[in-house]
Amino acid sequence: MKKTLILLLSVFLISCSTENKPVNLIFDTDMAPDYDDVGALAMLHAMADAGEVNILATVSSNKCETAVPCIDVLNTYFGRPDIPLGVLKGEGPDRTTWHTGPGWTEELPNSYPHRIRSSADSEDALKVYRRILSSQPDNSVTIVTVGFFSNLKNLLLSEGDEYSSLSGSELVKAKVKVLISMAGMFPE
Repeated sequence: MKKTLILLLSVFLISCSTENKPVNLIFDTDMAPDYDDVGALAMLHAMADAGEVNILATVSSNKCETAVPCIDVLNTYFGRPDIPLGVLKGEGPDRTTWHTGPGWTEELPNSYPHRIRSSADSEDALKVYRRILSSQPDNSVTIVTVGFFSNLKNLLLSEGDEYSSLSGSELVKAKVKVLISMAGMFPE
């Protein structure tokens, strides 16, 4: 949780230094193994309410069937049900919570309004990334990732498509101003 708070403080400091313009932000989360992402997304919505952040999209790097519904619950609860959602498609992590007791990732979607019933019903996060990035001004997007790097890997390795003729790495170079990552353990 401490790392998440430091991460969001970084976003806040970046937002303070942008001449009162909100930070255009894509939030990439694993939203299930741990509940720190709930707090991070709640803080982003509070920053959006204060005019400091414009949440462009929320995507899951975790294929867990309840990850995107949980994100959708939170976006809906905070009054932004139309934020584009996406999930990792293809190969990648599929992790539920490792906490004991009631499964919060099942309880949130069972208890609160949302539109996406399962992560599999969500759009491919790669498509969301490419569509959103291609529509933004150059050097204007902040990506905050508090999960696996699977979506970012797919983005960087992607080819041009209907949204942009640029490769993924070219699109990132053109559109992304800052990448903020809560990184963990890396294999040797």
